[in-house]
Amino acid sequence: MRTRLLHLELVVLMVAAVTLMGLSCTRLMAQKSDIEKTSPSNTYRVKVEFRTEAPKGLRDHTERLKIQLFKGQIMVDTFEAENSDQYEFSLRKGIEVVEWVGDNILHMSENSSNRPFYDELTVSNNLAEAVNQVAVSYGRFESFRIFDLLPGGKVILRPSPGFKPDGSSRYFLGYGGTTQSGKKFEGVMESKQRKSASDGPLKFEITINTSK
Repeated sequence: MRTRLLHLELVVLMVAAVTLMGLSCTRLMAQKSDIEKTSPSNTYRVKVEFRTEAPKGLRDHTERLKIQLFKGQIMVDTFEAENSDQYEFSLRKGIEVVEWVGDNILHMSENSSNRPFYDELTVSNNLAEAVNQVAVSYGRFESFRIFDLLPGGKVILRPSPGFKPDGSSRYFLGYGGTTQSGKKFEGVMESKQRKSASDGPLKFEITINTSK
């Protein structure tokens, strides 16, 4: 009798283990999200597709991110990324927030609702022609896209980056884009370090005055 009870307990434990394993696998294999948002004047639109697949096992999965940008019905740019490194941050971190902060300014980032400060990035077009689009990357998970910046035009971006209490926070800033005539430009700003959350906003000036 006791042998039968032990056998029954073993069977129950095995069934429970298999069930939990199946649930974990399902969570990794069937993740997807689609985001589509239009600018306030309905001129621009962003479409974001995120997929997670687990073809090899419970710990192995591949993330795929695709971002498409439209002006009217015309796709003006597309971006794709893939991540299979389980020790890297998820690509999803960079699209926790997808919003239009101006009629021609798209902002994407991780959730920053608990951040204590905003920094200030000024982008100026000093060229004699309009800039079709400017991509600005700030830190690891914060990006902006500015469309149709006229000659002499200026916009102020206000990212809310992360902060490390040990004083080691540094902020990478890179940018690039194309002009109305198809010329390209790009640049990287020198990183700055915030020693305390009470230091006030860091300020950067991005001046578009040369093109290749």
